[in-house]
Amino acid sequence: MQPLSADLQEGDMRLLADYYAQLVPPRIQPKPATAALLETGRRLVIEGAPESGVPPCVTCHTGENATYPRLAGQHAAYMAGQLRLRKAGRVVATDNAVIMASTMAKW
Repeated sequence: MQPLSADLQEGDMRLLADYYAQLVPPRIQPKPATAALLETGRRLVIEGAPESGVPPCVTCHTGENATYPRLAGQHAAYMAGQLRLRKAGRVVATDNAVIMASTMAKW
């Protein structure tokens, strides 16, 4: 968020905060996780998908490097939505977004 909010004035930030505070979160029915789906996700996080040239998620997203967002503790619906947006190429063009776009294009 920092690249997007760096130029905002305090009044603009207050308006945005008030706007988002009034929104009602959507009721998303999560897809039931099967053992096979969970195992696929675990392998992608730990091992990546070498056959597709996709590195393990933990390579960057451990929380030890402030450049990349920490994934642990994120809500599943948020993560799924972010991955769909990145796969579709619908993210802000930051250096990190470019890295993820190339990874998602392979997946």
